Amino acid sequence: MAVNIFQGDTFKGVISLRTIDVVDPTKTNTYIIPTGATIQINFPGITASVVLSTANAGEITIINASTGTLSYTGSPLKSVLLNPGKNQSLDLIVTDTAGNVTTFEQPKIINVYARANP
Repeated sequence: MAVNIFQGDTFKGVISLRTIDVVDPTKTNTYIIPTGATIQINFPGITASVVLSTANAGEITIINASTGTLSYTGSPLKSVLLNPGKNQSLDLIVTDTAGNVTTFEQPKIINVYARANP
């Protein structure tokens, strides 16, 4: 399912993190978000990635750590910095309190559209 974002609008979504099963790669497992983890989501930007982070109030909220579910909200200012285009990738990085990093990538999910002038 693609995420459609218009530059200049607030954008929101919900993500459920999953990992590929090591025994059966056709299956996925729930990723449990570690307590105290820092999470950032990198969206495709015009000059650099547009980052949403748990370090910034209101950008990422953990809905249920045991099911790996979180929500994100990007401001209109951040959406203006997104790179217009279709089938772009989203990267999500989880850093636990010990500094261990787990990276998730969802390819070809983000569509960013320039807002047409009336």
